[in-house]
Amino acid sequence: QGQCIMGNLNAPQTDPTNVDIGQSFTPTCNGVIEYVEIFTTNGGTNAAGTLRIFNNSTVLGTPIHTQAYPAITVNPGEAIRVYLSTPIPVTAFAMKTFEMELTVEIPFSGGNPYSGGRLFYNGTNSSVHANSDIKFNVSVLSNCDDSYSSITADACQTYTSPSGLLWDSTAVYTDTIPNLAGCDSIITVDLNVTTLDTAVTLNGLELTANEANATGYQWLDCGNGNMPIPGADQQSYLATASGNYAVELTLGNCTVVSDCYFVGSTRIPDRDAPRISVWPNPSNGVVQVAGIGEQDRLLVKDALGQEVPTQRTGARLVLPDATPGLYFLQVLRPDGRTQSHRFLVR
Repeated sequence: QGQCIMGNLNAPQTDPTNVDIGQSFTPTCNGVIEYVEIFTTNGGTNAAGTLRIFNNSTVLGTPIHTQAYPAITVNPGEAIRVYLSTPIPVTAFAMKTFEMELTVEIPFSGGNPYSGGRLFYNGTNSSVHANSDIKFNVSVLSNCDDSYSSITADACQTYTSPSGLLWDSTAVYTDTIPNLAGCDSIITVDLNVTTLDTAVTLNGLELTANEANATGYQWLDCGNGNMPIPGADQQSYLATASGNYAVELTLGNCTVVSDCYFVGSTRIPDRDAPRISVWPNPSNGVVQVAGIGEQDRLLVKDALGQEVPTQRTGARLVLPDATPGLYFLQVLRPDGRTQSHRFLVR
């Protein structure tokens, strides 16, 4: 037996009721109504009353079901739930309305967040409340069988299943979602995932895509809106200017883009600028920098272009958190000139 639940949980306002409150709803499956419930704001004891159910979106005319219910006490935020004493059949997408007598404060919302119905207030069909909804649920039990189906899918890197699961490898999977009758729809997914390695290896000024089986490579300039670099369509690319670069990989119908990787300055040194040198090189994370002044600003980045914390005392530079790898020192002169130097940490 399946179950369909219709309702509205978007109800930021509150109303201190002492009147009849109704709500129309649209069933999403065929079956019989199991229960109706209206949520409360502060809880308390709702006085004994009568539940009425009507065909269509109305609280006028003769109800198709009338049922007395006792006083019900609930905690703040809990719902006053009434189980039907007689099965009331419903048809999918054919509107019904239920109405109850409420003596406790309930949440509601303007703007009609539940598109399948509307609020009714004080036993009338007044249009004043047509754009409002209470916070409610209606449970419909349906007699149905599970349904079965199968699909074949191709994906690039990952695939989102019908129920929202994320799969990242080729295999045959089984997924389950509710069908229109409220029972399980069991789906067999024959999935083929194309996976590309998006890592890039940086060796000095040369960037190399780790993925060797791609049928297409295109290097991109991250600093220029990921614009393709003309002629840079091989697995490796030798940077001609400092900046951040990524590679677009293609295999069949799968195209992915790597993260951006930073390459330090490749400019010809300014002959009028003091010569920069760093020693020891390689180092253990502590270096001396020659050719700098007290007013010069020092900036160190790793191979990914991320700034690295440093501690400077005169010409002595300490990288307390450095891990082995290639680093780029940028010297920012007071006159606006910039010089760069590469060094290794082991």
